[in-house]
Amino acid sequence: MILTHIHQEIKQIANLEKSLLLRLVVSGIGVLFLTWISVLIQFGKPPSFSQELYYWAGLTLTTPILYFTGLPFLRSHIPGISPLRLSIDIPLMVALISSYFYSLYITLLFSDNYAYFDSILMIVFIVYASRYLEVFCQRRVGRLVRNLSKLPSEQVKIMKADDQFHASQLKDIKVGDKLYISPGECFPVDGFICDSDTSVDESMLTGEAHAIPKFANEKVRAGTYNLDKAVTIQATSIFSTSYFGKILASIQSKHINIQPQLPCDHIALWHLLISFTLAGAVYCWWLPFDNAYALFCAIGVLLTTCPCAIAISYPLVTASLLEVCAKKGILISNPLVFLKLAEVEQILFDKTGTLTEGNLVVNEVEYCNQAEKKEVLPLIAVIEKNTHHPIAHAIVQYAIQQFVQLPDIEIHRLCVFPGNGIRAMVEGKFILIGSARWLRKNGIFVPTDVIEAEEEPSHRDHIFVHCAIGGIEVARIQLKDKLRQDASDVVRFLRQRNIEMRVLSGDRPVIVNAIAKQLGAIAATAQALPQEKEAQVASLQDQGYVTAMVGDGLNDAPALKRADIGIAIGASNPISVLCADITLQIPGLKLIPECFLLSIKARKILKQNYTLALAFNLIMLPFAAFGQLSTLIMLIGICLSTLMVMANAARLKFTSSVSSKASHTV
Repeated sequence: MILTHIHQEIKQIANLEKSLLLRLVVSGIGVLFLTWISVLIQFGKPPSFSQELYYWAGLTLTTPILYFTGLPFLRSHIPGISPLRLSIDIPLMVALISSYFYSLYITLLFSDNYAYFDSILMIVFIVYASRYLEVFCQRRVGRLVRNLSKLPSEQVKIMKADDQFHASQLKDIKVGDKLYISPGECFPVDGFICDSDTSVDESMLTGEAHAIPKFANEKVRAGTYNLDKAVTIQATSIFSTSYFGKILASIQSKHINIQPQLPCDHIALWHLLISFTLAGAVYCWWLPFDNAYALFCAIGVLLTTCPCAIAISYPLVTASLLEVCAKKGILISNPLVFLKLAEVEQILFDKTGTLTEGNLVVNEVEYCNQAEKKEVLPLIAVIEKNTHHPIAHAIVQYAIQQFVQLPDIEIHRLCVFPGNGIRAMVEGKFILIGSARWLRKNGIFVPTDVIEAEEEPSHRDHIFVHCAIGGIEVARIQLKDKLRQDASDVVRFLRQRNIEMRVLSGDRPVIVNAIAKQLGAIAATAQALPQEKEAQVASLQDQGYVTAMVGDGLNDAPALKRADIGIAIGASNPISVLCADITLQIPGLKLIPECFLLSIKARKILKQNYTLALAFNLIMLPFAAFGQLSTLIMLIGICLSTLMVMANAARLKFTSSVSSKASHTV
């Protein structure tokens, strides 16, 4: 299966969501029951609810629930079970386990001090609620990403011993097999054309915006698309050893499934040390007076400084961020990477389909020899409609814009000449549509000065199509892959933030340099192969730069995977979508400023949440140190700190000014 790790991740997220939901429900039931008993005891109604009943009920419920819900935390931090890493879960679990054993001690000795069973379960419930919300949003966004990244069919037509083509699987192809490829189909393996000729779209591999003519015995590569005619190819590779397959293999080999370091994890050690230091100081202060009271106050300090609000900050901000971005057409596959977008120093752009529209459009039409637009253009479009060539598609779209509906005309003797043009007969007249030199070879007069003007260096990024009817030239059509309207605005936005930019393209130098010049003389690299794009990204990373790659083609996939932040735009190649951390559903670059501003806003809210959580801990700390925290007050404190963090994280959903800021800045 292509990119098996992607499918494994999908299953892992689904299993994680089920696991979190189960633990959330179990801890929630325990919290409801213990909180109910705690409130009744606190207010003394009814009298039959004694402190001893609460202790034993708490111990009975908390022991299995804490074991069941806390096991994943412990497993993720025990050396030998998983790679040892320091995260905010460690001080969280230390506080919970310490409070549990203290409450167990109180229960067994029938002490008058408070036990914290309900507080323990409340913290567990809140942490699981925030993480379930995060995973739930990730799964919803993941479903949208998968809808954008449907891979081509693995069905192929292979010639068998009976000299007939039979439907087979991609994995069944062997070197030497003959395959039937229809117009518009993708070549599944590398090979050479056995008969006929055609044009091939190689833009997803090379970045070359124009179709390439291919003739008998010429090589074609997997991942490119057949355009003009049905052809038979002989396989020179299997899928895994094809050019396309090697790119996928390189992407797969770079996938390392490790647990990410969250923004709050870097304070975990300091938080643990400070909590133990404060608890130890409080214990030593009260020890000369009363050992039991000293222990009670010390555990109260540990539970008060428990980083519950800090631990839920990232999941809550992530959930809000995923929802806000999805509504704007920004799909985030990796929220942690999205937060890093604010740190980007170097951003690299693909050209074809990223900075440019990626599709040829008619730039200008000139009619000659007294030909009229209403007679010539619909006729050209009707003929071109019968081919799969990008030039034909552009001309048809232009004609539809001009006339809305094309006439119903019968076409005879249609013949495609790859790399040259197309010939057909309509109403007894031969119509030729193609290059000027091809028309000349067929006896059509095209002025020499017209041909020389078209071949000037300034026109090398243009395509010129000529049309002749009945032996007379009637139209000259100029096509071009246009720069996106929002490209210049986005470049200006990035420049204002001192972000360096580069253009990486597999297209010809003259075209790439022309695009770079239009954008303000930014650095450009032409005729870059996929591995060369990846090498450029790696080189910048070795120099210490935080990099982002923006692309849409298969040839961009290795660079998207290698970059610190990979951004796939519009109707990208499915592999590019799967390799990217961020997918922009709306074609174009206008959402890139939105991404930067949302990343900055999310980081700011995350830091505010950490500050709020720590401030609340400091406020509650004196009460805990002097033994003034009952179980009910502790519960109220935990809920208040959680509500503050939730309310602040929810502000991200109401940041309506982000879009206006982006447009104003741009």
